Amino acid sequence: MRRAELEARLETVPDFPEPAAALEQYQTPAPVAAHLLTLARDDGCIRGKRVVDLGCGTGILAAGAALLGASEVTGVDVDPEALRVAQESAWALDVDVHWHASDLHAWQPDHPYDTAVLNPPFGAQTPGADRVFYTRARDAVADQGGTAWFLAQPKTERFLARCAHELGATLERVATWDYPIEARFWFHDRTVQTLPVGGYRMGWD
Repeated sequence: MRRAELEARLETVPDFPEPAAALEQYQTPAPVAAHLLTLARDDGCIRGKRVVDLGCGTGILAAGAALLGASEVTGVDVDPEALRVAQESAWALDVDVHWHASDLHAWQPDHPYDTAVLNPPFGAQTPGADRVFYTRARDAVADQGGTAWFLAQPKTERFLARCAHELGATLERVATWDYPIEARFWFHDRTVQTLPVGGYRMGWD
């Protein structure tokens, strides 16, 4: 599947019905999701692989991995309403994803995965909130020599590099996008704010 086709399919994935500021629930833009996933696919990390989407929200990365030929996809999120939307979206896209409701602090993989995909919180509400996402990615894929593909702000790269080192991984920025954040919470004072956001590969291979 070409990136443009994947992007068009992912445009149908709904946003959060009732986004929570504390969880930094923002829908990953379809062009960004499609680009990150096709980079992972071209690196041999999606097709035929076991993929877990950590903090999957309404499932755009999980569904995209399934569309690109992952052999198994699991989405994990603390928000059951987001998972309900994700399940309905997966049915509409005719892909099979296993959904698991859990806080990532409590979640442990029940079997090894090859690849983790994630759009963790950027830490605007709780600094360092993304750290548990990288730790759980390590728990899920490190024994398989796997990789984690994720989004983060480039200004946090020193923190990301430190996390990768502590988790025994390498870190590489693979892309950068202008990332639109639409106003949805009381503290937003612009209709749309555009941030530079990087796509990253953390590897245990």
